[in-house]
Amino acid sequence: DDAYRALDSASRLLSAISAPQAADLEREKQELLRVRFEEQLRTERRRSGGATIETQASGGLKPWREVVTPHRDVASGRYQQAEFAADLWQVHIGEGSDEYRNPVEFFRRTFLTESLRRLLLSAVLRLSGGEGDPVVQLQTNFGGGKTHSMLALYHLFSGEEPGQLQGVDEIMREAGVSRPVKARRVVLVGNRISPGNPVTKDDGTVVRTLWGELAWQLGGRPAFERVRADDERATSPGKTLHELFNEYGPCLILIDEWVAYARQLHDQSDLPGGSFETHFTFAQALTESARSAKKCLVVISLPASDTAGSPRVVAEDVEVGGERGRAALDRLRNAVGRLEASWRPASAEEGFEIVRRRLFEPLVRQEQYVARDAVARAFADMYRTQAQEFPQECREAAYEQRIRSAYPIHPEVFDRLYTDWSTLLKFQRTRGVLRLMAAVIHTLWEKGDRTPLILPASIPIDEPRVQFELTRYLSDNWAPIIEKDVDGPASLPVRLDGVIFMRVNDPSAAVIRVQNYIRAILEYAQTALRDVIGAVTLDEILSDREAVGRRIEQMVESEIIGWGLEVAAIRIQDLILPEDLKRVMARQASAEREKRANITKSEGDREAAENLAAAASTMAAAPGALQLRTLQTLDTLGTSP
Repeated sequence: DDAYRALDSASRLLSAISAPQAADLEREKQELLRVRFEEQLRTERRRSGGATIETQASGGLKPWREVVTPHRDVASGRYQQAEFAADLWQVHIGEGSDEYRNPVEFFRRTFLTESLRRLLLSAVLRLSGGEGDPVVQLQTNFGGGKTHSMLALYHLFSGEEPGQLQGVDEIMREAGVSRPVKARRVVLVGNRISPGNPVTKDDGTVVRTLWGELAWQLGGRPAFERVRADDERATSPGKTLHELFNEYGPCLILIDEWVAYARQLHDQSDLPGGSFETHFTFAQALTESARSAKKCLVVISLPASDTAGSPRVVAEDVEVGGERGRAALDRLRNAVGRLEASWRPASAEEGFEIVRRRLFEPLVRQEQYVARDAVARAFADMYRTQAQEFPQECREAAYEQRIRSAYPIHPEVFDRLYTDWSTLLKFQRTRGVLRLMAAVIHTLWEKGDRTPLILPASIPIDEPRVQFELTRYLSDNWAPIIEKDVDGPASLPVRLDGVIFMRVNDPSAAVIRVQNYIRAILEYAQTALRDVIGAVTLDEILSDREAVGRRIEQMVESEIIGWGLEVAAIRIQDLILPEDLKRVMARQASAEREKRANITKSEGDREAAENLAAAASTMAAAPGALQLRTLQTLDTLGTSP
């Protein structure tokens, strides 16, 4: 209250003198009111013991928002899409967001997949003088986690205590060492280093080539002097690399976006960074020197390899940069491919935990696990008892565990994104999933979604952020289709006009606890209308409007507790069907009439057949009757005109 009064007084003063800061202060004042209202509403819900889910199947299950909390940047919507793209160079120079720059925070939000764990274990063994792989080639499709894996290596050998890095202690025990060595780290990112623009370092050293940059990062000016002549002439340093690796070891060499650098080179020797051919001679010398050195690890990221005609070839071209980039990629694979160790990206199942850790705070309390398990069990029971309504895999015992692993997001969301959407050009797999789900979770959190799981049907396609993340991988033709026929203010196949009757019981609460109670209650009613309509059939809407209105009324009343308002009634006034839906319904009605006519005709045919069969049985039992029937037929034919 004191803070609001201070802001209000300052806002009035600035407005009186027409200061430009008045508008900013007014926004801060409104933000404070919003925060205060949300806290009061949250307190009211806690006092009432927490509302149950307003859906038929939810029972007493807790909404996901009462079990887990999104990270602050996701819940507030203040995240930047670029933050989901790990940038090795930014971290190397001390910039970027804290989740990537800080080793402790990085490992807290990173799920160590089986492949990443093996990579870190091999690196610890190698730089400790053991049997680890000297060269590792990280090869995945766009957004597959190459740079993230390099960041894990970068932070692992930063000198930070392993006890501070979540999940690292187990790797140390398996490697048989107490802590990872403090290694000299070299970071070469191809799209941050120019082959045509020499760089002057803080100590005055002028670096022209990639190997010059490597030497300078490894040991400063003294190490660079060992390759100065090769740097100035743009020739490969050869065995000098082996000497540097042994002298300045243990050392970790991380090379990202190498193709982006190599595709800028050409066959002439007029670039300070060297020629196309010389560069691949350096690549071969680098990997062979790392193999023969005692404590050196080289990690290289390259786009995934695909056969000609594969749908991923076009997607790969987007990352490698066309024909010149593909030529550079082929040469780099040939140069380093003989020595590299195998590595694979995260599986879809591991993607559950990757996304959960990045977007949500961890589960730490026993009641959180109990609530999660209750939701998983309830869904599993529903899938088993209504087996005919759901796919077969939902009935398997392992599916309940999948729900736990993916909580609070339903596994089907991940399945669609990691299987169907991963075939789209430019879709960046885990990075693309993070971008989309961050927008989805922020929107659902702001709208107060109270479902037990975030289902495919929960995705708010009408929200601009979410719609952008969905359509950015599709052609422009999809945007109007979504807006008109899928989701959005004017996209409902059936439009309902309704009226809300409400009264204000506590004027002070209605003014203080919500900024604009009329607008707020209308938005709640619109959201409730969408939820109710999505759960019933068109026949139910047409036949029982009052029931629909009552369900919307109940959902709105549960959300406006403490506002000083009472909803007297919600009435559905009008129902407008689009022409195409009318035609569909007409065809359905015609089909129903035709079906009934066919049934009536078939029943008549059946009765006639039964009577004929009965007559045949009677005649078979009495041969005289058959002769009598024959004479009767002849008599009829004889008298016919």
